[in-house]
Amino acid sequence: MKTQHLKAFVAIVKYGGVIKAAGQLHLTQPALSASLKALERDLGCTLFDRSRGNRRVRLTANGQRFYARALTILRECEVARSELRGEAPPKPRLRLGVLETLPRAWTRSLLAGVRAGDVAVEIWEGSAERLTGWLEQERIDAAVTVVGEKGVDARVLWREPFVAVVPPGHALAARARRTLTIRELAAEPFVFRSRCELSPVGEAQLRAAGTTLRTVVRAAREEVAFDAVERGYGLTFAPRSIVPARLVAVNVSGFSLSRTIGLHWRAGLDRALVERLYRAAARAKKATAHDQAAVTGSALVTMRKNRTTTPANAGTPRRNHQRKRR
Repeated sequence: MKTQHLKAFVAIVKYGGVIKAAGQLHLTQPALSASLKALERDLGCTLFDRSRGNRRVRLTANGQRFYARALTILRECEVARSELRGEAPPKPRLRLGVLETLPRAWTRSLLAGVRAGDVAVEIWEGSAERLTGWLEQERIDAAVTVVGEKGVDARVLWREPFVAVVPPGHALAARARRTLTIRELAAEPFVFRSRCELSPVGEAQLRAAGTTLRTVVRAAREEVAFDAVERGYGLTFAPRSIVPARLVAVNVSGFSLSRTIGLHWRAGLDRALVERLYRAAARAKKATAHDQAAVTGSALVTMRKNRTTTPANAGTPRRNHQRKRR
């Protein structure tokens, strides 16, 4: 068993395929594939699922077990090399997954907290589905993501509701301190956030209420969705924590959609490291809670100003105003 074969295997898992892994290792694709085949011959088993229709790189059960071993072997090689050369041993590496729809300010605060110290942190951002898959395959060690209330190897960090999001000049913004009904929102055009991890649940609740939203924008990126809302193309639903300061969050009765964010870790991860991660995540949440309160206050002030300075039709898209001027 050669270390270059182990490095090839780990790189394919890390970068999600032979093409990207070959580029990172400065090897040709045939050379990398040959290393992988040599390793599989040595082990007497296949490490990746190569069945037809499986476009993603997916480890077999043997591949999942061996991946953790391969990381340990490579790390021990690095430690031994450092000891013999009289160098400081390399820092242990933590692969941390981060949900792509978490607030940016919170993510920055978390990264600042976990990067300090004796652990080298590697960040993997993705959807809730991808993070779960990476954890199952042990491609990451832990993730801050959507969790169940009583999940195994998981701890809750916070819970938050989904709210309707409108621009300050919108007629519904004047009711930011009150609660709207789903039926009141039915007449409004809708901006769909395609990255929303709870879309199927929300759609089911709307159908149960006999309400169908008229989608006018489908946005893959959060900034595009919120920009469309700001420009008056429609409202959207989003977790309260990610609503920008320039927009207004409104509670909706009969719409009980919420998400629970927590720390989820792979089986066998050092408990001291889990506790350290949890404390860092909790501190980041506490640090950004004050900022979120300031954002809410800022949005209310902006809403009051707009109420006295904007015309009654301020909630309509800008393109309609341009059409009227013509």
